[in-house]
Amino acid sequence: MKLLPVFTAFTLASQLVLADTGETYSMPTELNGKKLHFSYSPASKMTPLLIDLGKDSKAVNGSYTAEGERGSYTLNYKADKKAKKAKLFVKGKKDTGTIDLKFEGNAVGTAHMKWNKIDYYHLNFRILDSTATHKTLQRMDDPVGDVVPRTLAGKKVVIDFKGAIEKHFSRENENPTWQPCGATPFVIQFPTSGDSFRIPTGIELGNLPPEIYSDYAVSYELIGTAACIEIRGPVIFIIELDFANSESGIAHVEANFREGDGWEAKGAVFSIIPSNAQTGDVELPDLTPPAEDDTVLENLIDELSRRQYTTAVEKLYQRRVLSALQSIRDGADVNMIIPNANGTTALHNACGLSYTEIVCWLIEHGADLDVKTSKGATVDDCVGGANAKSIRMLLKKARSKKK
Repeated sequence: MKLLPVFTAFTLASQLVLADTGETYSMPTELNGKKLHFSYSPASKMTPLLIDLGKDSKAVNGSYTAEGERGSYTLNYKADKKAKKAKLFVKGKKDTGTIDLKFEGNAVGTAHMKWNKIDYYHLNFRILDSTATHKTLQRMDDPVGDVVPRTLAGKKVVIDFKGAIEKHFSRENENPTWQPCGATPFVIQFPTSGDSFRIPTGIELGNLPPEIYSDYAVSYELIGTAACIEIRGPVIFIIELDFANSESGIAHVEANFREGDGWEAKGAVFSIIPSNAQTGDVELPDLTPPAEDDTVLENLIDELSRRQYTTAVEKLYQRRVLSALQSIRDGADVNMIIPNANGTTALHNACGLSYTEIVCWLIEHGADLDVKTSKGATVDDCVGGANAKSIRMLLKKARSKKK
């Protein structure tokens, strides 16, 4: 078992290499090629609502069709990316539903569902890429068989946090915001002998405190239509598994380190694979919280890469800014001269692109406001587009602070 000290020493990355699924994670404005997994309380007796619209879906203005146990369904999806909300309307011969989606991450969030005039609150959802060719809707309470495995003996559970969201709790910050999850995979290997095992004491690693390696107990339990894995020791992990089928689904993970300190992640994807191990083992994820600036910069890079510009000039600025921000993320100076770009910096091109948030980030991180291109153009000369007035005010305010 690879266990490290609270917060500062959860740094061992998983040795298990996961295949690249090719999934992309951005709040979708349409659902072609997507599948939605809704999960409930682990104690719920309802089977989850699963909607898979497949990679070959043909949509007109967010309209879709799907087949279920009770016939055909029509679905309409309306997204408000600015508000990070969406509505999904579902109608069949015997069922109607309205689902309000509130995105907390690019593809993860909470939902309120009104299904056949009954309200369901505080649901969680996750949107994934789909490779299906058949569009399906599995309604709540439809017979899906016994998909939750009664035992994990001889199995390995791999939890992948790509695309999930996380919170880091502390006594100083009891109400943190959700952030993109940067944890490495969580691997729990059950022995062939059963669903519970212990990690014994006596493990040593350098000068780390011996209490970190005191006895840990691992167990698996079925709860309603979901299941739970508990890892109890100096650090307590509670892992809720909501199954889409007998081998995969969505995981909610909580870690409690000491009073007031903890970590929570939701929207992770888990898979169960065979294992012939005679002993149980646990490989913890790296839970080191990302630096705030790194997270903001990653989000800016992600958002810029997904924007669809139409003019050749805008596309040129987009490529230059993306290249510069990626280099800055990897350690380059914020005032680096972009290669083959007429001596321009990221700030020149962000001003030309009229991207207020990026201009603001560059200014806050020390961008030179007086830098000139190889042709003598200032950043003010490059300002244009719909947000020109706001950007000029940002530049003016930043210069006044330096006086």
